Amino acid sequence: ISEEQNDDKALKLFLKAANDNYHIAQVYLSTSYRYGIGTEIDYNLAIYWMNKAINNESICGQLCLGDYYEYGIGTDIDLNKAFYWYKKSANNNNKTALFHLGKCYELGKGVE
Repeated sequence: ISEEQNDDKALKLFLKAANDNYHIAQVYLSTSYRYGIGTEIDYNLAIYWMNKAINNESICGQLCLGDYYEYGIGTDIDLNKAFYWYKKSANNNNKTALFHLGKCYELGKGVE
């Protein structure tokens, strides 16, 4: 079975699953809005859906929200919040978050 890539269709399916509180779909939907995949770039919707994902206990969402705060995606840059979300995700055994947390300590970003 083979079909061509269809970002519009993917976005609609992500939205349906995200509205049913499926946190993985919420992360994918947020990423779609962040990069304009199947839709226009919309940083406000990107951060909205990432917040929904973390409210549904998404460890990946915690990491991504740290990234949004570190680089000001849909929000002001806030290194303290970036550090907080990287640490929360790292405490949930997210290896990528451990790396980002290490970089925060190495560069003094958001650490007290």
